[in-house]
Amino acid sequence: MLALPVSEFLAQAASRKPAPGGGAVAAVAGAGAAALVSMVGELTAGRKRYRAVEDEVDRLRGRAVGAMQALQEAAVEDGASYQAYLRASAMPRDGAAAIERRAREVAAAVVRMTRAPLATAERCAEVLALARELSPIGAAHAISDAGVALQLAHAALRSALLTVDVNLPFLRDEEMADRIRTRRTELATAADDDLCEGMKAVSERLAV
Repeated sequence: MLALPVSEFLAQAASRKPAPGGGAVAAVAGAGAAALVSMVGELTAGRKRYRAVEDEVDRLRGRAVGAMQALQEAAVEDGASYQAYLRASAMPRDGAAAIERRAREVAAAVVRMTRAPLATAERCAEVLALARELSPIGAAHAISDAGVALQLAHAALRSALLTVDVNLPFLRDEEMADRIRTRRTELATAADDDLCEGMKAVSERLAV
């Protein structure tokens, strides 16, 4: 998936193919946000005007690169988890033993399909926090890019949580489902706060 040209990736996402779907597209969007955080860091580091914050900017940039790589892997995992579900659903049901085995495999695939977008949301939350931290100190001429990173990371996180939500009702383990619901609420609330704080800094520096 990651080796596809952008045009082919989009064409496949626009088709009837099962992957890439919403979870993978959200992960790629999150990776784009991380790339922008890194870019703003690159444009800030080494400039005399920002020498006082250079160490902090380098830290943020390094974490953004790591998150970008992780989100690319998350895009692949999202597609792989759905393919595993399709394989499990297609297993034979000829006899009690086969039915039981199929049920176990489907249940495991549902867990994987739910955890994959949750992991994407976790990484997007990290990118959003990095963009928020960078917004007040990044290079002024790239502040709009920091704002795009904020908005994109927030949208990617919220989008990933939609994929979590659609799978939650199919989890057999109610205790696990409750833990995931709690975590997704925490992520959504923190994301809204980070976006608000980060965009306030961006707006102030843009004087709008």
